[in-house]
Amino acid sequence: MTRTFTVDVPLRWSDQDPNGHVNNARIVTLLEESRVYWRMAAIAEGGLDPTLSALILASLTVNYRRPVLLGPAVTIEVGILSIGVRSLSLRHSGYQSGEVAFDASSVVVFSGPGGPRPIDPAERKWLESWLAEGE
Repeated sequence: MTRTFTVDVPLRWSDQDPNGHVNNARIVTLLEESRVYWRMAAIAEGGLDPTLSALILASLTVNYRRPVLLGPAVTIEVGILSIGVRSLSLRHSGYQSGEVAFDASSVVVFSGPGGPRPIDPAERKWLESWLAEGE
């Protein structure tokens, strides 16, 4: 089974649109917050070196499954889809009240002072521990 990181992201009054739903652009912000919390947890576990692990968003695809309403926090699961030479593909699943509200995939590029950099071997080993055998 693939390992996932789970975080509850609280909603804010300003996340709403005039229809009383959380605005689609705010969903992108919730996804960003989940990646930030994932990175902080990865650093705390010793999986990513904070001096090397700047992650730059390269792409993001979001599928909106149902409206998110102001109220219960949104639970977002983050998992690794694949690991490249300089990048990482992540999957995100967002739930509210136990129901899937959105899912997304993103690609983040590892960056250093000179721009994109290869993933460090120690980081790669830790990242690979998130993948199921055969993935």
